[in-house]
Amino acid sequence: MQLEARAHETDFRVGDRASVLEELRRPEVNLVIWQRSIPAPPSEAFIVDDVARCVEIFRRLAQEDEPRALLTTYVGPGTEWIPGHAVNRRVLDEPIECAHASNSAIVRDPSAVRRARAGDVMIMKGRRWPGEEGRGAVHRSPPIAGTGQRRILLMVTA
Repeated sequence: MQLEARAHETDFRVGDRASVLEELRRPEVNLVIWQRSIPAPPSEAFIVDDVARCVEIFRRLAQEDEPRALLTTYVGPGTEWIPGHAVNRRVLDEPIECAHASNSAIVRDPSAVRRARAGDVMIMKGRRWPGEEGRGAVHRSPPIAGTGQRRILLMVTA
């Protein structure tokens, strides 16, 4: 299993086996990514079966009172996320009115922005996770407006 994190980036785990998702139980981990391959393009039958599988994984990983989200992209560019050290959390608490300016201010270091691949399963803790309030994972949709690209995304939240 591949676990990716640098010394200053201990709040996430990335691996090529589903077992990496269990790392979400660790207090210091806010985001886990299971890197997996899916058919391109995925069939409707594949997506239907995979949605059921992802929902079951999501239910199994946390208690009802733990806010979390699962995202997986089936078509198009994957979800972008930012390691905790690169997030300006003050801006999250006091958002700027202009969405573009707010997004720019949230990211302290634009080179730190990462992107999941189509097929990857991301599960992240929300900012109200018990005992870790305010430290939830930060993510965003990739900028595709005007590019002609489209996405098919599954998002499950609790």
